[in-house]
Formats: sequence, C-alpha cells, structure tokens
Amino acid sequence: MHAAETRILLADDHALVRRGLRLFRDYLQRDRQGERIPQSILTPREEEIVKLIAEGNSAKEIAEMLVISVKTVDRHRANILQKLGMRDRLELTRYAIRAGLVEP
Repeated sequence: MHAAETRILLADDHALVRRGLRLFRDYLQRDRQGERIPQSILTPREEEIVKLIAEGNSAKEIAEMLVISVKTVDRHRANILQKLGMRDRLELTRYAIRAGLVEP
C-alpha cells in the first residue's frame, strides 16, 4: 500500500470516528423520553444558580455564597424558569441533572 492510500484510509477512519463521537454526544444530550436537551440557553451565572438550587440551597444561602441580594437570586430563578419553560425547583433539579450540572 502506498503512503497516499494509507493517508486516505486514515482520513476516512478519522471521519468515521468523529461521526461516531458526534452521534454519541447527541445521544447523551437526550433525556429519558428521547427528547433533545437544548444546548444551554442560560448564562454562566444562571447555570451557577441552577446548580446551587439543585443542590438544595435556599435563595438566602445562594445570595450569601455569591454575594448578591436574595432579590437578585429570585430574579435569576424567575428568568431561568421562563427561559426553560419550567415551573419549580423540582423541574430545575431534573434539568440540572440531565445537563450535567449536578450528579444525581
């Protein structure tokens, strides 16, 4: 086999591996019902708030940890719920687990 043929075969193998990894990543980004988990539409700060909520922290505790007001925490939570189309902490916690922000 010539060097050029070897390079072509390796390129094909690399393309196949990349495709497989993309499919696997896509599979991991689906919830238990097979619905796609959206790429994060949250800001890094909102993700941090979701993580802290999912870990069971109160608005007061989160405010103290992040050195912000409780009202700001509540506003972040309201924005997050609206963006994700959710209603409560339980749904946020499920989202945090599926998105890999916290361990189950």
